[in-house]
Amino acid sequence: MFSFGDSKKRSDNFSHIERQLDFDENDLETVQTKALYQWWRSYQPNLPARADFDIVEHRSLPPYIYVMEVLSPTKFLYRLNGEHVVRLVGRSLATHTLSIDSPIYEDKIFASYLSDLITHRKACRCFGDFSLLGREHIKFESVDCPVADKEGNITHIIGVLTDRYGDGGR
Repeated sequence: MFSFGDSKKRSDNFSHIERQLDFDENDLETVQTKALYQWWRSYQPNLPARADFDIVEHRSLPPYIYVMEVLSPTKFLYRLNGEHVVRLVGRSLATHTLSIDSPIYEDKIFASYLSDLITHRKACRCFGDFSLLGREHIKFESVDCPVADKEGNITHIIGVLTDRYGDGGR
């Protein structure tokens, strides 16, 4: 497990994030994170391709989905984020590019994490707290799943982000 940056430097809604590369499906607390992880795990020991993910087969997930395209091992493009993701994060990041060289602290930290996912070639469970504009803390959970092309290169990371005790609950 590793921590995700200094919360005092952050300008987004995340106040604390922990990440687990080695986790069991039973560790996942929401139906959305379990659904995406079960789909991803069904391809093991291989990685699924981006084309293998058909949103029609996952009708409950669109509000919670985000898709990151890998432009290089250290640069990423936010291709898509569902409305629940936008609500939790505080803004839409669709079409936003981020890299480890970004001047924006959150982008730099997130790009570094995504680079680590490419290296490890594993799904990762994330959990922590949001601090939404003076409202009480909300617990969240996400799972990030790398997908690859036919040559085995990771081309995208598909994830879901849910609040653990609200819309995304059990």
